[in-house]
Amino acid sequence: MTGFLGAVLLVSSNSSAANAVSDDPTKASTDVTVEVEDFSFSIPSNWKVFTKPPSSNEKMTKKKPMQTLFSAIDFQSGSVLTVVQEQACNVQEYAQSQNICDVVLPSGKVLFSEETLPKDLSKLIIRHDDRDNTALQGTTKLNSYQLEGVNQNIVNVVATTTLPSGGTYRDTMGIDRLSTIDRDVKAKVVVLDQSSEGKGTRILSLWLSAPSDEWQKPIMGFKLNEIWKNVNCQA
Repeated sequence: MTGFLGAVLLVSSNSSAANAVSDDPTKASTDVTVEVEDFSFSIPSNWKVFTKPPSSNEKMTKKKPMQTLFSAIDFQSGSVLTVVQEQACNVQEYAQSQNICDVVLPSGKVLFSEETLPKDLSKLIIRHDDRDNTALQGTTKLNSYQLEGVNQNIVNVVATTTLPSGGTYRDTMGIDRLSTIDRDVKAKVVVLDQSSEGKGTRILSLWLSAPSDEWQKPIMGFKLNEIWKNVNCQA
């Protein structure tokens, strides 16, 4: 399994596939509004949706809820937006049903509390890499985070994912090093149905990422920032 980001980079490297989506990156496209659980956001209509939110029937029939609830790609820029849910449980429940639980709750504490927030975010980033970047040998570094919302229960995350680009370069010391590319990542994270016992506790997160240089381009950078600015969380 290459992971979602792996599929993005493989397809984005095919110029004919990219051109089939949009020949002109400056061409205006209408936005499509999407609602996934407690998140609502808008993406350009020329983004390709790969994963749609599960129907009510799918939610009822699956023993373990879908982890990726939504995913979309802009082939032209390599930009990706995903919405992910993770099931949390206490240590005892995790030992009994590892195939259902994604996250183990801190003993006697709740997730993303003031005491556990830095550690919880570090683990969140690791799970993000395991899910999307393992096949590409990518690693993500947490740059900053900020709490928002009336109850300060929503966390905004800024991070950078570094991926091998497949080539090498010689540094000023004459040492050959692997060439890499960076992707700027923004995420919004909220814990739903929180309880110290862990029953029903879920982590819902939205991830928007694109190559660093795409964020700097006048048109694409504006689009990405507009997408991020209009992400709304009702939790």
